Amino acid sequence: MDCGDHERTVPAELNPGDALVYSGKTAHGGGANRTPDRWRCAMHLSYVVG
Repeated sequence: MDCGDHERTVPAELNPGDALVYSGKTAHGGGANRTPDRWRCAMHLSYVVG
């Protein structure tokens, strides 16, 4: 899989307070944080079948 293929990307622009849920199989990039006075918070959840 070519993760650098820009033509296959889909932007997701969120408003403050929004959340984006996506599959762990998705190649993703965070992009630039364009809020100079606020941190971008994230949470990662994983489940590994034993």
